[in-house]
Amino acid sequence: MQRRLLPDSFTCEAAQATIAGWMEPAATVAGDTFDYTFGRSALELSLTDAMGHGLAAALLATLVVNSLRNVRREPTGADLASMAAKANTVMNKHANPEQFVTGLLLRVDLPSGEVSAVNAGHVPFYRNATRVDLSAELTATTHLHPREVVQYLTRLVRDACDDQLQDDATVLCLDWHRGSGPERSVASGANPTRASASLLGR
Repeated sequence: MQRRLLPDSFTCEAAQATIAGWMEPAATVAGDTFDYTFGRSALELSLTDAMGHGLAAALLATLVVNSLRNVRREPTGADLASMAAKANTVMNKHANPEQFVTGLLLRVDLPSGEVSAVNAGHVPFYRNATRVDLSAELTATTHLHPREVVQYLTRLVRDACDDQLQDDATVLCLDWHRGSGPERSVASGANPTRASASLLGR
């Protein structure tokens, strides 16, 4: 159920940006999801974490993710705060009073690269993987494709936790290619010039 909430493709390339995500589940389903939608001029992203584990967390995640998707499809559009508020209303209507979901909603203006964000109660990152130096690792992996970055960072988190994840590990990586014109020469699929030697085998 949790896997079916994730995008059909964990990696998507466009002229304006490349997005890649990965979700490494804990021993019991912990309700993490990520989602993205490319529009004509904007890219919308979400990371959500439903409280608890098991079926209850998966059902709660399903409710919130689909609420966010429905709001995105509204013809008039909605700002991020309104999206969060509408999803919260649906959750309060259908979930138990003690249940909750935290999340991070982002909108990237593709022509300018400007990012808007709403933190809906999400706790600071890492939890039990604080040994990972994120700033240093992001600097060291700038030459990698986003698809490789998310898998590499996930492996670092698993190593830091001795492969005993107490919560799902979810990663999103975005490369913005500046501007919205067709400056990239890609007929279809991934741009082979953006591929790189993976660090995963090291």
